[in-house]
Amino acid sequence: MNSNTIKRILIVNSILLFGILCTSAQKITNWTVVYDNNFNAVVKATVKNTTQKTITTLKFHIGTKPKYLSNNNYTADKTVEKSFSRSISPNGISTFEIPVKLNDNYVIKGIFIDGVRFSDGTIK
Repeated sequence: MNSNTIKRILIVNSILLFGILCTSAQKITNWTVVYDNNFNAVVKATVKNTTQKTITTLKFHIGTKPKYLSNNNYTADKTVEKSFSRSISPNGISTFEIPVKLNDNYVIKGIFIDGVRFSDGTIK
């Protein structure tokens, strides 16, 4: 393994770990990939706000990988970042439809919440 591959693995793992820490207050309860009329990928994700604060903005990271590589091979993984402004009340649930532009021969690997802004201005 060369140094660029090791750096990429460390970056992807760091992003995933940060996402796991952020989701302690918010939870993706369900997600699936569907395709629009033009065969573009759309991730449908349901988010539960498990805090006592109102969420105003969510930032998602969607992981993609080449179709031909296993899920344990991180050398060619890429992430797509999408932010949404939406009010989710305490203990509320909201569903997001997130369009994702996929490179040729790439598929969706997973999704996590990377950042949250609350109505009181705090960011997690």
